[in-house]
Amino acid sequence: MTDIILIQPKGSPIRKLTCLPLGLLSISRFLAKEGYNIKIINQVINDKWESDLQSELKKNIICVGVTAMIGDSIRGGIIASKFVKENGNIPVIWGGPHPSILPVQTLKEDYIDIVCEGEGDITFYELVKTLEKNKPLDKVRGIWYKENKKIKKTEKRPQADLNKLPEIPYDIIDMSKYYTTTWYKEKNFTINVETSRGCPFHCTYCYNPNLYSNWRDLKPEKVIELLKTLKDTYKVRSFHFQDDNFFVNQKRTNKIMKSIIKEKLDIIMGFQGLRLDAACRMEKNELDLMFDAGTKYFNIGLETGSPRILKMIKKGTSIDQAYNFNKILTNYPDVYPHYNFMAGFPTETKEEMFMTVNMMARLIRENPNVQIISLYLFIPWPKTDIYDLSIKEGLIPPDSLKEWINIRWGLDVDDEASRFNPWLDKEFIELYKRILLTIHTASKTNVSKISNFFVRNLTNIYAPIAKFRFYNSCFGFMPEYVISKKITRLAKVLAGY
Repeated sequence: MTDIILIQPKGSPIRKLTCLPLGLLSISRFLAKEGYNIKIINQVINDKWESDLQSELKKNIICVGVTAMIGDSIRGGIIASKFVKENGNIPVIWGGPHPSILPVQTLKEDYIDIVCEGEGDITFYELVKTLEKNKPLDKVRGIWYKENKKIKKTEKRPQADLNKLPEIPYDIIDMSKYYTTTWYKEKNFTINVETSRGCPFHCTYCYNPNLYSNWRDLKPEKVIELLKTLKDTYKVRSFHFQDDNFFVNQKRTNKIMKSIIKEKLDIIMGFQGLRLDAACRMEKNELDLMFDAGTKYFNIGLETGSPRILKMIKKGTSIDQAYNFNKILTNYPDVYPHYNFMAGFPTETKEEMFMTVNMMARLIRENPNVQIISLYLFIPWPKTDIYDLSIKEGLIPPDSLKEWINIRWGLDVDDEASRFNPWLDKEFIELYKRILLTIHTASKTNVSKISNFFVRNLTNIYAPIAKFRFYNSCFGFMPEYVISKKITRLAKVLAGY
């Protein structure tokens, strides 16, 4: 069979996440089943990806696919796409959230030929078949493409029934390269899995409603089958469910947890998507069931400590719910809740950001197992409800693909990145970065899971100072902040950014 190349771009120069390239594996389902040779080149874990790509391009390639999120991963995708075009006239296809949201702007670049909009499981398969036979692209649903220098769009593709898709072809990658430290306190071979797509809620900052019109799920028996296969074949015991909202259907959740216990799978689980209101609706027996089945952590997007901002972003939850559920979790000493927060929303004040910091501190005080993953800087995603407000507050939307690279979420926010939050003055940005520096040492569990011996001990030395600053909102004179900026700058230089 002829070959297909898929590229997973690297993202932030500061963080190196070794998650499975699940999106690329997913669009390989039908092709792998038919025997196509698929090469996934992951820039995150492969420092020699250029030489590997050059070698692969010498084969009889049908196309090259690139996935891209907003931000730094666009940079890696652009570099790879240009490299492909410099070595031949192979079609370059982009997919993923960012090109799906801005397909026309993406296709204005000479090195990109086609965009797969939304889910690519079936679309990419049909597209490859069409390209292989050199047929017109207008019959492939769910794509945008260029023809005679004009950008064209095909009929939108209905969303797939997850239960009718072939199994993920894990065997086309080297699974041993994806060992990673779990969000839980132990170090295990953890892999990310997906058992549902979409979210029925409409938070104003989230792009999800524009990509997935409804929530769909794998049947409980198929979830159990997936977990069994991965455990038996690849000796996986720890799973990170990357579903945007796993807990939409509580009856389904209960059935899955009961089956895990009945089958004696003996696994560790963590969940990316748990809404606070869904958590508060759980009965004690349902919580017990979830934790008895092996749940050790879950992410809850609390977002802000400001009631006004919560209402503005239509989160549909309350601050009191957060405190109440956090106290309930103290009855489960082996469970580690992860709370996500953001700062820098349009119209947000410094006082409201301090409300968020104070909320974080109280949650940690009341439950020592709490892990505050970060205080992310709000980023206005195109085609979200809050995007229009962002423009009213001064945002000038980027007019090219490469301009979206400059988005930053954390300590590496610079002048170029702050253009996406023009309503924030330099004083706010500096205060935000100082707060962020202290957050990761405010919880002992955050420090304990640092794998690098030198970094962990250095963090332990700094921890008392960081905790004092965090709990008392003392972010004025911070010489350690100056040092951290130099380290961040050096890390970016060494990473080639």
